[in-house]
Amino acid sequence: MTEIAARTVIWATGVSASPLAAALAQASGAGLDRAGRITVQPDLTLPGFPEVFAVGDIVRVSDGAAATLPIPGTASAATQEGRHVARAIRRRLAGRVGKTFAYRDKGSLATIGRKAAVAQIHLVRLSGSRRGWHG
Repeated sequence: MTEIAARTVIWATGVSASPLAAALAQASGAGLDRAGRITVQPDLTLPGFPEVFAVGDIVRVSDGAAATLPIPGTASAATQEGRHVARAIRRRLAGRVGKTFAYRDKGSLATIGRKAAVAQIHLVRLSGSRRGWHG
């Protein structure tokens, strides 16, 4: 192990989607981006397979044209997608038409150390530690 003295430490990593996304893309003919995420329709279904939904950090959502919507690969976004799919299934079982998924940004919160965190809720940015919060 090598020790490197530093005042500031920054950790970063690359991520790629689950191999399931590539398998779904191959089976359905849907596109993949550089991170391995499959492109789904605005209602979170696979193109050409309206009975198959995909959610979470393995998807990027098409806007119905050539662009994709910026939805982060976070638990909050995946939870919203899961709720959307549950409602879509209930609508279908009731004989009603599904709706387009609409992501709602609720902000971000991150723990950055012992007793320290940062938050951004729309235009409000906060940081704090055991000494108090700062805006």
